[in-house]
Order: sequence, then structure tokens, then C-alpha cells
Amino acid sequence: MTLRKLSLLAGAFAVIAFVVASAAGAARGGSHVQVIQDSNMKALSAAEGGATVLSTTRTIPHWWGSTFDPSDGVTYGYNMAGANPNT
Repeated sequence: MTLRKLSLLAGAFAVIAFVVASAAGAARGGSHVQVIQDSNMKALSAAEGGATVLSTTRTIPHWWGSTFDPSDGVTYGYNMAGANPNT
């Protein structure tokens, strides 16, 4: 066997070994994803404010809005870049 064929064979063996080891780890529960129910998620803090914009400040258009979620009674605020679609 030439050196090139031998290195290709070794590379193929390494790939096969990696795939088999990954499948075995997944079968044992190696990649577990924790599921959190929406009812368990609670807002712990709220931050509002920021730097005061000066009349000389050059920036992109941006706006602030808020939305009330009736399912949990929390008002969520957000900052958006671009023109305000409500005006």
C-alpha cells in the first residue's frame, strides 16, 4: 500500500470511530436538553432607560415601544432600529 492510500484508510477509520462514539454517547443520554415550561418562566427584573440623546448626536432612526402580555400580566418593553411603523 502506498502512503497516500494508508493515510486515506486511517482518516476513514477515524471518521467511522467518531460517528460510532457519538451515536453511543447519544444513546446513553449524553446530549440531554432541559425543557422549561412557559408557566415556570417569570420576569425577575426590568431595566429601563439609557443615555440621553443630544441634539448633536448622529444616529440611525430608532424607537421604543411596549406590549402587555395578558397571560402573565407583564408589560414588555423593546427598542427597535428603523422607522416607527405606527407613525
